[in-house]
Amino acid sequence: MFLLAIVFYFAPIPEVTDADMALQAEQSASLTGFEDKPLWQNKKLIFAVAAQFCYVGAQVAVASQFISYGKEVVGLSSKDASNRYAVGQGVFAIGRFTSAGLLLYVKPRYIMLVSAIGVMVFTILAIVLHGEAGLAMLTVVLFFESSKSTLCVFGSLQLLTHSTDQFPLILTTGIRGLGRHTKTGSSLIVAAISGGAFFPAMTGLAADRWGWNICMFVPLIGFIVSTAYGVYINTVSAKELDGFRESKIGYVEGGMVVGDVKNGGMGLDEDGARKGSVTYVEMGPVKGGRAGSSGREL
Repeated sequence: MFLLAIVFYFAPIPEVTDADMALQAEQSASLTGFEDKPLWQNKKLIFAVAAQFCYVGAQVAVASQFISYGKEVVGLSSKDASNRYAVGQGVFAIGRFTSAGLLLYVKPRYIMLVSAIGVMVFTILAIVLHGEAGLAMLTVVLFFESSKSTLCVFGSLQLLTHSTDQFPLILTTGIRGLGRHTKTGSSLIVAAISGGAFFPAMTGLAADRWGWNICMFVPLIGFIVSTAYGVYINTVSAKELDGFRESKIGYVEGGMVVGDVKNGGMGLDEDGARKGSVTYVEMGPVKGGRAGSSGREL
């Protein structure tokens, strides 16, 4: 981490200011329906913070209780349960690379929803099924998901489904369209990973009282919240997210930056409001490889 910090310190990474983010959001308004509003009025951001808190908490709860579940429910020895967990971690990595590749072709909000539904469904199965029955069912599903694994305990599939980049998907979809609040919003979503300190403890307490099958209802609650967020961004926020995906603002085309400021400048006053006058090009939907545009002045 120290070496990585040094690399970032010397890397020529340009600073993206709040004014830059505000301008980009304004320029894409025709596609996204963007409206500048106070931070606390951004419902998608608030939902994303809650989803991140619950999702990360649930993910860590499943991972931290994986070996104990294998021992108590399936009847594995500590060594065998640990080996199965190692397999699960390998499948976790497969899920990461698979979903990263899918993002090149599939809208992130679709992947987010399918992944969220997957973890919710398989957590329910982990609650209601016992021993080899749950193992056999999840092994079959795992075969179709990864096309490589042949036998592993229930958590391997669960790790696969909830490792499909839900954390970065919640982060990136949550800060889309925040404009001048983007940096603050991203810090709030990142801080929400503190759910990883809450859910494992609650899962352990539930296991002591009700057993290892029933205790999985604790991470299930977290997965339900993250699934609800997936539904939200695929319904209420679908137009906004797709609009930013289609926008060419900031792209280099014909040797020029799309939407680049032509006259004047733009900044934020002490209250965070826009000040100054700026003329820019607002991009319309791309048709036939070219984007329509219209000049507008703030």
